[in-house]
Amino acid sequence: MTSTARPFGVDPKASFTSPTAWKEIFGPRKSGRRSFDKDLRFHRVPTTKACSIVRADGEDHSRHRRTLPHVFSERALWGQEDILTHYIDLFIQNLRDKAAADGKVDMVNMVKWYNFTTFDIIGD
Repeated sequence: MTSTARPFGVDPKASFTSPTAWKEIFGPRKSGRRSFDKDLRFHRVPTTKACSIVRADGEDHSRHRRTLPHVFSERALWGQEDILTHYIDLFIQNLRDKAAADGKVDMVNMVKWYNFTTFDIIGD
């Protein structure tokens, strides 16, 4: 796997020999099985005493996970439709304005525009 991944700039630290290995390591934890400890070197130490789901282990992580599903339910997402539609329409209008400016069509950095739109949606 390493020799095939390197041309793409990837240097994997682990490779998996079967789909079962992937599921065992990254899949949902089975009842009674302890989860892997998190390597906290990869996550900043919070400046406050607030507990984040990213750094939480065990029961704290479970508690955080139980509070989140309703936010991503189909009903909740449909409730955000007007906000999403507004920002997507704004995104498209800005691209049209950019393309029509001075009758010239310049290259547009789409990553930048997607980031603007994502930031607007998340910030709303």
